[in-house]
Amino acid sequence: MIDDSGARPLRLPRGLLAGALLLHILPFAVRPALIGGDEPHYALMAHSIATDFDLALDDDYDAVEKGSPAAGRKRSGETLDRHLREVNGRRVFSHPIGLPLLASPLLSIQQAVAPGGAPDIPLGLLTLAVTFAALLSAAKLLWELTGSIRGTSLLLFATYFASPMWFYSRTFFTEPYIWAWSVLAVTSMARRRFGLAALFLALALAMKETALVIVLPLMIAGGLLFGVRALLILASGPAVFAVLFALKNLLTVGNALMTFQPYQWGDFPGGIVQLSVSFDRGLFWFAPLLALSIAGWFLRDKLTPRIIVVTSAAIFAFWFLITAAWVDPAGGSSYGPRLLVPVLPALLIPLHRLGAQVGGRGGGIVFSVLALAGFVVNWCAALDPFTAFWGPPALELVEKNVLAAGAGAILATAILWALARKRLPSS
Repeated sequence: MIDDSGARPLRLPRGLLAGALLLHILPFAVRPALIGGDEPHYALMAHSIATDFDLALDDDYDAVEKGSPAAGRKRSGETLDRHLREVNGRRVFSHPIGLPLLASPLLSIQQAVAPGGAPDIPLGLLTLAVTFAALLSAAKLLWELTGSIRGTSLLLFATYFASPMWFYSRTFFTEPYIWAWSVLAVTSMARRRFGLAALFLALALAMKETALVIVLPLMIAGGLLFGVRALLILASGPAVFAVLFALKNLLTVGNALMTFQPYQWGDFPGGIVQLSVSFDRGLFWFAPLLALSIAGWFLRDKLTPRIIVVTSAAIFAFWFLITAAWVDPAGGSSYGPRLLVPVLPALLIPLHRLGAQVGGRGGGIVFSVLALAGFVVNWCAALDPFTAFWGPPALELVEKNVLAAGAGAILATAILWALARKRLPSS
C-alpha cells in the first residue's frame, strides 16, 4: 500500500493502533462471556457442527439442561427456549447456519485442546478479530483516499466508537460479521482484488440471507466502476453461495428456496419511529452524529463519485425500510438499533460529505459535541455490557452509569482534542 507519490508505504501510527485496539476489545474484556439473546443458540449450533458433525440440536439442548457449557458458561444447566421450527416435518434451526459453520473449526480445535470447554472466549475473540480486521482495512483505504490520517481517525471515531458498532463487536450475532465482510469486500474492490471481494460478499450472504440488500448494490457498483469482468468475478462468490444454500435446503427440508425464517410484516410506520427516534432503539439516541449525517446525501459534492453516493444511500435506505417493516424491528433482546448495525458503515459517505461542506469552527464544535455524545452512550455500554444487552433506553443506561459517563466524556474530549491538535503523518 503506497501513498499518492508512491514513495513510501502507508502505515497507521502505532499509538492510534494501540488506542483503537484497547478500546475495541474493552466491551468483551469487561465481561468475557456470551450474555444471552440469540448468542447461546448460535454457539450451540457451532458446537453441534464441530463435535457431532450435524445440524440437529435437540440432543444439544438436552445436554445444556444437564450441565453442558456448549451454549456458553453462563447457560450451563439452564432450560433454553429451543430455537427450532418445523419445516416439511423436520425440525431445523430457526437462524442462518453460516455463522455457526464459520466458527465450528475454531470450536473443533478448542475441544481437541480442552474437551468440554465453554465456547465463550473463542467465539468472542473470533468476532473481535474479524471486526478489527475490517476496521483497519477501512482506515487504510480512507487514508489512501483522503490523504489525511487525522480526518480518517475522526471519521472512524464517529462511525465506530460513537455508535453501536463498537458494542456489537463483542457479541456472537450475525450483525457485526455482516458489516465486517461488507467493508472488507469494499476495500478489496477498491484495490481491484475482485476474487477476494467475491469471497467476502459470499460470507456476508452466508451470515444472513437479507444481506443481499447490501451485496447486490455493491456488485452493481463494482461493475459500473470497474467493468463487466469485475462484475462477473464479484458475482462468482454469491453464485457459489446460492448453489450451496439451495443444496443445504434440499438436503435438510426438501425446499431449495427456504430462508431461515419467513418474512413477517409488522407495523411499518411504528418501525420507522422505533429505529430512528425511540429512546430504546432509535439511532438518534445511540449515534446522534450518524443519524444526522444522513443529510450529507442531499448535499452537492463534486469530489465523491455519484455511483458511490447512490450505492451507499440505496444500501442504507433499503435495509432500513425492510427492517422497519419487519415484525420485530427491535431485534429481540439487544442493545440499541441492533438490526441497523450491518449498514452503519454506509453512513461514512454522507458523514464525510457533510463534514467537508459544514466547515469552520462552529461546524467543528457541533460535530465534536455529537460525536462525544455518541461515544459516552456506547462507552457506558462497553463498561456495563450486561445491562446494555437487555435494551435499556440510552439515557437510562447513562444515568445508571453516571460516573462512567463522566469519565467517558473526559476521555472523548481528550481523544478529539489530540486528533485536532497533534501533528499526524499525511500522505
